[in-house]
Amino acid sequence: MSTGRDYPPSASADKEEIIELVNHIKELGGYYFTHWRRTGLRIAGSARPNKLEGIVEALEIALETGVKTEISHLTSGFEIYPENPEMDRHASEITLEVIDSYVEKGADVAFDVIPGVSGGICINPYLASYFTPWIKQSGSLDQFITNLKAKDYRNKLVKLLRDGEWYPLSGKSDPWWQNKIFITKSESECYIGKSINDIAIEKNMEPVEAVMQLLLEEPFIMIRRNGKSEEEFKTLLKHDRASVCTDTYAFDLVGLYGNDAEIAELLPHPHTYCAFPKYILQYGMDTIEETIWKITGFPADFMNIEGRGKVLENNYADLVVLDMDSLKTNENYIEPRVYPEGIEYVVVNGQLVLDKKGCTGIRAGKVLKKQ
Repeated sequence: MSTGRDYPPSASADKEEIIELVNHIKELGGYYFTHWRRTGLRIAGSARPNKLEGIVEALEIALETGVKTEISHLTSGFEIYPENPEMDRHASEITLEVIDSYVEKGADVAFDVIPGVSGGICINPYLASYFTPWIKQSGSLDQFITNLKAKDYRNKLVKLLRDGEWYPLSGKSDPWWQNKIFITKSESECYIGKSINDIAIEKNMEPVEAVMQLLLEEPFIMIRRNGKSEEEFKTLLKHDRASVCTDTYAFDLVGLYGNDAEIAELLPHPHTYCAFPKYILQYGMDTIEETIWKITGFPADFMNIEGRGKVLENNYADLVVLDMDSLKTNENYIEPRVYPEGIEYVVVNGQLVLDKKGCTGIRAGKVLKKQ
């Protein structure tokens, strides 16, 4: 059973209702997975809840029901503004201490961590992507930019953003948003690598005004957005109950988003293609064996999936051959639909599904069932 505590309908349930439901799957030897309450409902005007309380709720459900519980995409339980590596690391350490305290009481809990500062799922590739509803209302990006030139239209939009009424750029939900959005591609090289806040300071504007000015100057200016610090997730990944996740969909090099659109609202996140090589190369454990264990062996053991996750005699032959000398992520936020390099062969259930030429076309996958 899974819940998404930041989304309808799970956001409306109280803890007691979830406990009652989880108790039903206990009888069947089931598991409880939770996208814990981290951001709150992602709607206009909403403020962030207490993150640590969201983690503790998941831990209490695990303890009270006795059901194995997986906490999805763990971050620290604290908001640190402005970003401070030492404080971010300490916040993660305290979060892990809270988890350990519940494990000592008997809660059987694990968690996964996204190996990067920019989250998962998909990305907004253009600054204008954040304004897709207004672009659609205007009929085109060009007409939206024309509308922005009208002072009354622009002022109304600025007020809406300033008041926190548009979630993606809301100071209520993220007081540090202007420091997390960086320019990746621009006709003006002086903008590349700078945050919205950097540019706002240079222009002597508040951040929302700077956003409007950038759109007027260059409608197709491209961005990336960071969500957390490296110290935060590096600390979490070291825990013995941590595994690695991509938090993305399975896209090919085309994807479903951004096709036949004047400007892409969303594109696949680069982690769709490179999350695991990135983890191995940049955030791995002390040995390659420990590093791979967090991707394969630990999740399989926690889920009681026999014959998977380890290279052993009589196990299923699920194998990846890496060339560590040529392994590269090719992580790209301008065009994220790029495969990594250095993954030479992939074997699934004993059949070769990927070789140096690419996918072989063999579909050897099976449904994984708990033993």
